Order: sequence, then C-alpha cells, then structure tokens
Amino acid sequence: MASKLEVMNIALTLLGEPTADDPDDSSENPTTIRDLFDMARDAVLADHPWNFAMEYAAVAASDTTPTVRYDYAYPLPQNPYCLRVWQVIDQLAAKPDLASKWEVQGRSILTDLGSPLYFSFIKRVTEPGLWSPGFAFALGLRLAAFSAYKITGKSGREEALMKHYKDFKTDGKAQDGQEGAPDDVETDEFDIARL
Repeated sequence: MASKLEVMNIALTLLGEPTADDPDDSSENPTTIRDLFDMARDAVLADHPWNFAMEYAAVAASDTTPTVRYDYAYPLPQNPYCLRVWQVIDQLAAKPDLASKWEVQGRSILTDLGSPLYFSFIKRVTEPGLWSPGFAFALGLRLAAFSAYKITGKSGREEALMKHYKDFKTDGKAQDGQEGAPDDVETDEFDIARL
C-alpha cells in the first residue's frame, strides 16, 4: 500500500535528490513535487484503465440536446469524478460491448443511443491506499518527469524520465491486464481459413 510520501520520494529519488520525511515538507523540492501531485495523479490515471480506477455507470439523458450530429447528451459522473470515458455500451447492439458513434464534449457524452446510457469510465482515485504498486511507481515517474527541469536544471532529464515512464507503463498495463477474464475473441470463416 503506497502513501503520498512514498510516491513523492520515488520522484525525488529518481531525480537524485534527498527524500522528504513528511508529505508537507516545506523545502523547495518536496514543494515542487507536491504542487504537481494532483495534476500528475489525474494524468497517470487517465492514461490507462487501471483496475482499481474503473467504474460503470448508467445515466439518463440531459434535458439539453446537442445542436448537431447527435440526438442525446449525457452528463459525465461527478461523484466519483469521471476523468475519461473508456467505453460506451450499446445494450441493443448485436455485440453489446461495442457502441455506435459517440464523443465527449466538455463534461458530456454525445451519442444517438437512447436513455439510459451505459458506459465504463476511469474515475479519480485520491486515496493512495487504493492504488496498485504499479500505479504508484508510474505516478512517481511522471512526477519526476514533470518536475525534472525545475529541480535539476537539466533539460534532457525530463525526456529520459518520460521514456522510462512510457516503458514502465507498458509493463504495468500488462500486469494490470492479467487480472480478470480475457475478452472474447470472435472468429469468422476468414479467420478459420487462415489457420
């Protein structure tokens, strides 16, 4: 189970800086990390459908209809706060896991699907005790990258840390994806002929 201090110290360690003893440490480097913490957390959450951050919703259409392209607008959840819509589910489709066209504008999902709208989304998770170890380390990497220039004064450090973050995120996604049942893969006669 990670803590905010542990994640801050991952970032400071990656930057070659002394670690903090308190998450409210008022010295310059911990303050820089802390100032970027919430933004970096939300960015890393929205970057991948982390298992601990996934939520499903069924919402009614808004009273305000879109002016063009779509028939309905659906408000994004506020509690828990929706950082990113992952998948819209068309309950009436032949393949219910795949929806017709939709898009997010502002804090609404626009689509032609009738009410209620079912979808999965990535929620904001602020409690470090709920984060996976892979997420906590990815957040530390992202914080280090975001604060690298200000803390180290070296311009190339940010790019190197972002590359490390992207590489690590790939591993974290693989680990996260191994929890749960695999998606069904449908085959047709073309696929069978290729075997």
